[in-house]
Amino acid sequence: MWTSDRPTSNTILTFGLGYLIKYFAYYFLTGMVLLTFAILLTGYLNSVGPKMPFLEYFSFILPKNQRESGSWGEGDLMRLYSFISTMFFLLSIVGKWIILLAKRLLHPNQDEGRLVENTLTINRTLSQIMRRILINGLIITAIHTVSLFVFPFATLPDEVNPVVIYIIFAVFYLFAMMANIVYVLLDTVSKNILDKAITFINA
Repeated sequence: MWTSDRPTSNTILTFGLGYLIKYFAYYFLTGMVLLTFAILLTGYLNSVGPKMPFLEYFSFILPKNQRESGSWGEGDLMRLYSFISTMFFLLSIVGKWIILLAKRLLHPNQDEGRLVENTLTINRTLSQIMRRILINGLIITAIHTVSLFVFPFATLPDEVNPVVIYIIFAVFYLFAMMANIVYVLLDTVSKNILDKAITFINA
C-alpha cells in the first residue's frame, strides 16, 4: 500500500523504465521473427511464385492509395514493423497483468511465497536466460535448416546465383540469433525491474 509520495514516485518511475526497456526488447523480438519469416518467405517464393495473397491481411496498416495499388515501400515495411512490435508489447502487458490478477484472486495470501519466489528467480536468472536463448535459437535453427533442405529443389532463374542465396540465409540466421540474444537480455532486465515495481505496490 502506498503510504507516501516517495514510494508512489518510485513505483511510477520504475514501471516506466521497465516498460520502456520491454518496448525496445520487443523491437528485437520482431526483428528475430521477421528475419526467420523472411527465410520461410524465400522458400515460398521459390516454390510457389511471387504471389502473396496473405499480405492482404495487413492491408489495413497501409494508406488507402497504397491499398489499392498493392505496393509496399520502405515506409510501409517500417510501419508494419512498428505495428507488430507494438502489438507484441501490448499483448505482453495485458497477459502479464491478467496472470498477476488471477494469482491474486486465487492465492490472496501469498506475499511470503512471492518473496521466496523472487529470491529464487534472482538466483536462477542466468540459467533462465541461457535456457530462453537456447530454446529460441533451436527454433530459429530448425526453420533455417528446413529451408536449406528445401531450397536445392527449388527452380531458380538463370541469373540467380545459389551461392548468393546461401550467403543471405547465413546473414539472416546470424542477425536473427543476435536479435534473439538482445531480446532475451532486455526482456529479462525489464522483468526484474517490473518485479521490483510490484514489490513497491505490495509494500
